Amino acid sequence: MTNILFLLLCLVLGTLLKKVPVLRKDAPLVINNLLLYVCLPAATLLYTSTTRFNANYALPILMPWISFGGSLLFF
Repeated sequence: MTNILFLLLCLVLGTLLKKVPVLRKDAPLVINNLLLYVCLPAATLLYTSTTRFNANYALPILMPWISFGGSLLFF
């Protein structure tokens, strides 16, 4: 429930900042680069260090490779 509230808060803040001409025209590009190159790797490092491997994780981890192999054989 907290994630949904955070998402709604971000959407409301985004629409408010779009209406108020405080930010420059290239602000979405800067914010997207910040999220992609700083926040996402930081979150990945934060949560993967506490994750313990379980046999239940094998199928989601191998699914892209299974799809690749299946498409390679199909085509």
